Amino acid sequence: MKSTTALAGLLAAILMAPAASQACSALGPNKHVGTVIGLDAAAQTITVLDAQTRQPVTFLANEELLSQARNAKGQIIVDYQAEGTQLRAISIE
Repeated sequence: MKSTTALAGLLAAILMAPAASQACSALGPNKHVGTVIGLDAAAQTITVLDAQTRQPVTFLANEELLSQARNAKGQIIVDYQAEGTQLRAISIE
């Protein structure tokens, strides 16, 4: 019974992995999907663990977006624009 449950869990994880790994590309340009892993109110930045690359991505953000990220549950979608070498969050879903 335990091996059947473990096998079912492993199968579910394998089937869901491709969807998460392609999430950012599927949304189009200037969007990242991921989980919030850091907030810096002083620097006004949000760091997200990108669902596709599994790498951290840091965005400049205003107070409203920092608050949204602080209260986020699960994955978020960040719409952004490039500002030189930095990324500025425009909206969070």
